[in-house]
Amino acid sequence: MAALSHLRVVDLSKGAGYPGGYSSLIYAEMGAEVIKVEAPGRGDSIRANYSGTPGPAAAHVGLNHAKRSLTLDTRSSEGAELLMDLLATADVAIDTGRPGADVAPGVNYETVVARNPEIIWAQISGFGQDGPSAPRPGHDLTYLASSGLLASLAPEGGFLPDLMLSVPMAALVSAISVLAALEHRRETGKGARIDTAIEEAAMFPLFGAPGILSGNLFSIPMTPDRRTYDCADGKRISLAAAEPRTWGALCEGIGAPDLVDALHNPARLDEATERLETLFASQPAAHWVELLGPLGAALGPVNAGADIADDAHHRERRSTVELAGQTLPASPFRLYDAGGEALSPTQSIDPPELGADTEEILGGLGVSLERLASLREAGTI
Repeated sequence: MAALSHLRVVDLSKGAGYPGGYSSLIYAEMGAEVIKVEAPGRGDSIRANYSGTPGPAAAHVGLNHAKRSLTLDTRSSEGAELLMDLLATADVAIDTGRPGADVAPGVNYETVVARNPEIIWAQISGFGQDGPSAPRPGHDLTYLASSGLLASLAPEGGFLPDLMLSVPMAALVSAISVLAALEHRRETGKGARIDTAIEEAAMFPLFGAPGILSGNLFSIPMTPDRRTYDCADGKRISLAAAEPRTWGALCEGIGAPDLVDALHNPARLDEATERLETLFASQPAAHWVELLGPLGAALGPVNAGADIADDAHHRERRSTVELAGQTLPASPFRLYDAGGEALSPTQSIDPPELGADTEEILGGLGVSLERLASLREAGTI
């Protein structure tokens, strides 16, 4: 049995739904029933495939597989009433709306908890539910910048990440908080409200370098033992031989014992870098990984695109999966009971078609077939 198969999670994400999508995916990966509430006729905007290739959008497949889809016009009074009925059955609700805004007319934490006092209400917003910045809009870059993480990643400026960083971290912070609140509920019988600020979640890596908050910018210099190198086949390898043991293993493996002391001599750093550049450029990346990796030289491939799925270690670990025509990361949540049985499900469940589970979910709330037909005709579902 999956670890969280007893939980019902309702994802109330609006717009593109990345914060809620990342967050609710965590519960889905561990077997919870995740109900994604979407607008009839259009759904989450990341369903759209703008690439011109057939099939659903890659981000939609990645973030929404193993979930259920309920279409509901929550702007209408009847839709709001049905949403309230649904939330009365939920263990967790994910609210990514503006601070202070109702998720539907008359539906908010206060009204829901009055009916379902055990619910865990997980709010995820850019800057938190209070404070002068709370009403401000933003995106991942906004939060990376104001949190201090962007300047820490690139002290000289000019760095714009191609992937979201703060949003997945906020999802993890929210999910960990929810799991703590569920344990609290188990002991007390009471639910909780969780206030996760994406900006504050982006500060989490700074715990490892707290001097940054005092204005002492932290940077790790690029030295011969810590950098990437180009190889003969156009691919790159990463070298992180920052300890005497790993640097020594590298020097021994390449037959250059005279370089062991080069790291302690500033006058020889350029020499060491140039020699390694020349050496690594003489053979394909796989040659160096196979030769030096087993020696403990802290050297590995710089994987990109198809390299990730083709990596021998990833194949052995099944770190990627094929789903709905997309190559996805496999679930990083690997839980096993004492007998070795998996407590997290496989990623074999496609993302739902828009509204695919509407009638079953609402039927479970006692909505009759006649009323379902009337709701569909009115555009409420």
